[in-house]
Amino acid sequence: MHAPALLGFFVYDDQLLIAQNAPLQRGDLWALITEPLFGLQQSYWRPLTALFLWLGNAFGGALGIHLIALLAHLVCTWQVFRIGSTLLLDQRAALGAALLFSLHPVQVEGVAWCAALGDALWLAFGCSCLLAALRSRTKSAALFFGLALLAKENAIVVLPLALAVRWQAGLPLRTLLGAMLAVAGGFYMLRMAVFGELTAGLCRAQIDPTVASQWPFAPLEMFGRELQLLLWPWPMSPFRVLGYGGGSTMVHHAFPALWALAWLVAFAASIPCKRRFLMCALLMIGVQPLLAALHCDRLGAYPIADRYLGSSVLGLALLLAHLVPARARSATFALLTLICGTATWLQTPVWRNQQQLIEHGIKAAPREPMLRVMAGNFALEQQDFVRARTRYDEALALADLAVPGCEHRAIISAQVGIGWCELRGEPPQLAAAILTFERVLNTDPMDATAWIGLGVAHGMSTHPADAERALRRATELAPQNSQAHYNLAYLLTQQGRRELARQSAEAALLCSPGNESARQLLQQLK
Repeated sequence: MHAPALLGFFVYDDQLLIAQNAPLQRGDLWALITEPLFGLQQSYWRPLTALFLWLGNAFGGALGIHLIALLAHLVCTWQVFRIGSTLLLDQRAALGAALLFSLHPVQVEGVAWCAALGDALWLAFGCSCLLAALRSRTKSAALFFGLALLAKENAIVVLPLALAVRWQAGLPLRTLLGAMLAVAGGFYMLRMAVFGELTAGLCRAQIDPTVASQWPFAPLEMFGRELQLLLWPWPMSPFRVLGYGGGSTMVHHAFPALWALAWLVAFAASIPCKRRFLMCALLMIGVQPLLAALHCDRLGAYPIADRYLGSSVLGLALLLAHLVPARARSATFALLTLICGTATWLQTPVWRNQQQLIEHGIKAAPREPMLRVMAGNFALEQQDFVRARTRYDEALALADLAVPGCEHRAIISAQVGIGWCELRGEPPQLAAAILTFERVLNTDPMDATAWIGLGVAHGMSTHPADAERALRRATELAPQNSQAHYNLAYLLTQQGRRELARQSAEAALLCSPGNESARQLLQQLK
């Protein structure tokens, strides 16, 4: 059912994370291990994921990464079967749980999206840790826990889950707790060394002012909506926003709260009854979405994501296998496998390419302006300037209806896109493009793409001093932006400043080894 993922290309964040990741493209393994993804401004230090991304990309590009993700998912499914066999003492029930875990549609994101490889990896290592904990293999459990953390910091949830399954099995906890705490402490110290600060870079993620302004209701809504996805994962789209403003109603917020309340009541009710299996399964269901909900103000524009539900699906599968009567178990899991497998088969091709992903997102969220911006950016890359301009205009029209806080982001991005349409159209509208980029920069002077556009527009308008000033500002704001360095190199070449142009062209290639325009320019300069 996941096989169509192997046909997918790079989509969404894959371009920035893989195609434009200079250390990954040039095979600088030391940099991949010691430097955070997306630079020091972000908190994503995931060295094991970075290495597997490099390995998969070197082997076969997107195909290679998808193969690794699928293999990790298969390993994880096998470990879930073994965990179920140990906890349920019934291999048929364990098989049903493993099939439901594998084919649940929320797993598609981790297999079909290259940028989500870390989720497939940490879940595979995390399940291996749980199995080792169940079998009293403390050293193996600690090792797998460390590998899971190096794949993605979200794997910290494995610690309470490992203790829970061991407690459910009636095994002692002290040795395992000490070993896992030592691993977590070592991981924290490694992060401190990478980021050079006591907070270990965990506070570097940007806070979304929209979500922060709605605290504490935003975490409650996100937790409830994540739980809802386990039983009703539609619309199957990675572009889910929290529902504040823009026509949202009290019912819209109350419904997710009911899911959160139901989980809390069920978990609380299991405590006095001393039903260990029920408590363990409910903890699996709730702990990862709860962790994500508590940090939902740092998860970007689309915080409600399937990739935060890996361990939750495990808990749900085990809980159903435990609660469904034995005589109805085969029929129940056969039906669930059929439903989930069909949904997975239909959802996987959505991730095949950027156009399909955007079109699917627009159908699922027709009032989300940033999706129109993404559609405009895609059309701009295809040099379809009329269609791109139409999409940007649609984004501006929808911005007033969007979630508060998204308006500014959508308006700025759409205006930048319009500026590029004016710049690259036939004929170029240079004066209009300059005014558009200047308008954007008056609102957001930190937008590197607008500075690049302004520099190119001034260069085409024979304003070399203004062009150089804008492009140098772009390289200051985004030193890893290959296009900023390339356009500066081109401008300097036109002025006969060959040595400075050569340095800028080399910087462009260092940022993006696949920048053929920079490579050709550098050959001319040599």
